[in-house]
Amino acid sequence: MDLPRGAADHAHSKALHQALEGSVENELFCLRLAARLKLPVPDVEMRRQGAISFLLIERYDRSRHDDGTISRLHQEDFCQALSVPPELKYEEEGGPGTERSLDLIDRATARPAADRLNFIRMLIFHYLVGNADAHGKNYALLYRAKCRTSPRFMTSSARPLTRGWRKSSPWPLAGAQFRIRFSCSTG
Repeated sequence: MDLPRGAADHAHSKALHQALEGSVENELFCLRLAARLKLPVPDVEMRRQGAISFLLIERYDRSRHDDGTISRLHQEDFCQALSVPPELKYEEEGGPGTERSLDLIDRATARPAADRLNFIRMLIFHYLVGNADAHGKNYALLYRAKCRTSPRFMTSSARPLTRGWRKSSPWPLAGAQFRIRFSCSTG
């Protein structure tokens, strides 16, 4: 997939599981819902190139300067920051769980109370929408002048997969029953 010249400096394109019908729309909905709830997520648009739908996500790991130049900001996902190999990104495989993640936030960020709150709010959001794929490589520290947790951009719901779920599903909780209902006011 090609991006217009210069777009790579400020946008990230993401093609999602094309085999999973509706995955692009699913993630777009979840990211926009998170934004409406004032959760830290970047701006996102859905685009098409031919028959392929994809998301164009504003890069949060770039800084635009007054002279128009763009510089890259350093980030580390939680696995990198905790020296956990990427193949062990899930908690049940040895990856960082909530306790280790909160400890990392306390030790590494400039505003641990605010970053802990954002992290916990995202955990609750993921639970409510049925995101079964939140792991240590999806949360990160972003180094600007001071270290903060980064916005989330990998957020989707396994809920649409609950009908006709098969054991081969890439989302392990796709067959789980979620009994929590919530609504978002528009006002």
